[in-house]
Amino acid sequence: MPKVTVIMPSLNVAKYISACMDSVLAQTLQDIEILAIDAGSDDGTLEILQKYATIDGRIKVIHSDRKSYGYQLNMGIALAVGEYVGVVETDDKIMPDMFQTLYKSAIKTGADYVKGCAQSFMEITPEIIVSNRIICTSLAGVLERAINPQKYPKLFVTDRFLWLGIYRKDFIKKVKLNETPGAAFQDIGFMFQVISGADKAVYLDKDVYFYRQDNIGASSYNVRGFRYLTEEYAYVKQFLQGKGKEWYQAYYEKMLNQCSGRFRMMAVSGMFWEEAVSDIEILKDKLAKAADSKLLNFEELADGTRKFSKLFLKDSRELYEYYVYELQQKKNKVCDLLKIADHHQVVIFGCGALGKFVHGLLESRLSGMAVAYCDNNSGLWNTKLQGLPVIAPEIAVRCYSNVIYVITGVKSAENMRRQLYGLGVSDTCIYVFQGPSDMALFQVK
Repeated sequence: MPKVTVIMPSLNVAKYISACMDSVLAQTLQDIEILAIDAGSDDGTLEILQKYATIDGRIKVIHSDRKSYGYQLNMGIALAVGEYVGVVETDDKIMPDMFQTLYKSAIKTGADYVKGCAQSFMEITPEIIVSNRIICTSLAGVLERAINPQKYPKLFVTDRFLWLGIYRKDFIKKVKLNETPGAAFQDIGFMFQVISGADKAVYLDKDVYFYRQDNIGASSYNVRGFRYLTEEYAYVKQFLQGKGKEWYQAYYEKMLNQCSGRFRMMAVSGMFWEEAVSDIEILKDKLAKAADSKLLNFEELADGTRKFSKLFLKDSRELYEYYVYELQQKKNKVCDLLKIADHHQVVIFGCGALGKFVHGLLESRLSGMAVAYCDNNSGLWNTKLQGLPVIAPEIAVRCYSNVIYVITGVKSAENMRRQLYGLGVSDTCIYVFQGPSDMALFQVK
């Protein structure tokens, strides 16, 4: 019996499938079974999978007669023989020790499921990767210890991704995903059944997964997103029966959050989705009734969510315009950066996540303009970051003339500016970029 069965649902991911499969085959935990379940790919994905299966006996290629993510996972769960079951999306990648880390914790604790954290990423070039960290849950007091998730209904709100974990086979075979068409939001019902049904779970503060954000064919960008939400929450409703008030509160709060996410994607698309109006009204009605019955308390929500909810219940088009305006403000900051950097070489001051984000933005719009990073951390000097040299600020000033220094240190920006002044850099050659590091900015022009 393999230690872990890895389910890999696929449909037309030829561009990404090799990198994904290579990351699975490179696992330090080699005792795994791989179920590659393809739903009728016609772009070469299936042929690539079949080629892998001829060179590694752990891979079984299975044909799904339905283009349904839920159907594919249900099929994989039914066929799985491993002690634990995990899922890897076939446009993503995983870290070499993902299953070793999760399995070791599962065996040690006897957990029904164990989850880790992730890096969401966009691959601008093979060397330039923009990433943000995704924690497995933001709920306080649950990381790095065994818990009973049934005592934490709020986990349903904060634990968003099924592919971050492994699940004990005997437990997960009791879970059934909704088998609606496509690949959007069927994980909601899965997560509700898992969290409300497990007796023991572990959430690890360790990155195990790479979540791709540059696949515009992904479900996040689907204009039918609101229809999928109405269908999935109707499916989840059956599992609420007999649950306490806190589970209903979590159910409606998650629904609200995901409506917010759809409006954000609608703004990124640049057009109001007319075909979604009827489903938006259905969701709005559900949330309004939840508020009336005190199952959704807007005053207990975060400021941004509270503002969204008030606009959502008031006027959907006004809410859309608000999101468009908010996105435009972010775009304006990027435009300012690009205007200043245009026709100049750029040295990025700061090697943190924001610095790498700026490098990605520049490369996606003005390829080759960034020539180096500079940083005050001497441990980074004489290394390379995303293909560029990392040097001391003093060396940068000496080596590069007629460049723009883009400061990306949020907390120490003023000190960094003074430092450059002291080295003789004029104010016109310094630009402070303090965000936002919103990956949606790569999807809009």
